[in-house]
Amino acid sequence: MLEEAPAVTLSTVVGLVDKMKPMLESGEIDLMIGTEGPMTKGYETRVLSEDPVVVATSANHELFQTRPTMADLARYRWALQPPGAPTRDWLDRAFDMHHLPRPQVQVEASMLIILPNLIAQTGLLSFVSRHHLSGDFSRLGLKEVPVGEVVMHRRLVVTYRADNNLSPAAARVVELFAENSR
Repeated sequence: MLEEAPAVTLSTVVGLVDKMKPMLESGEIDLMIGTEGPMTKGYETRVLSEDPVVVATSANHELFQTRPTMADLARYRWALQPPGAPTRDWLDRAFDMHHLPRPQVQVEASMLIILPNLIAQTGLLSFVSRHHLSGDFSRLGLKEVPVGEVVMHRRLVVTYRADNNLSPAAARVVELFAENSR
């Protein structure tokens, strides 16, 4: 993009949806990238990718000696995002629906990027994107805990106001995200 428009400047803001949505509403930001939520009138979304979220831990965790169940997961300690994060809320509801105690959180981290290294070093369970188990992250020796009831199928989307004509630069960013997510 910079080759196409070298004078364009971009600014990024990182935060949870509850902080970003008001910024989008007020026009402080042009678009927001995050997980798909309920459709809201006045907004348009464009799907960028599918991103399953799974329970994962160190590949040498004792859970892998048997066929683990939801009840087994409830016996271990976890590293998770704080309540209010969509993945954490989904996971808590999954345990509630199975009438099991919610995960015992030993480490709460709002920065998702630290979770793969943290769980590799501590043996805690976590709830992370399946993408964190492959590619560059494969060196960490993490493995998905195969419990189907705790696979969250989420989609990453770009959201923008429907009544606002995106600037050419913002429209191009949306196109680039869409192209690169295929």
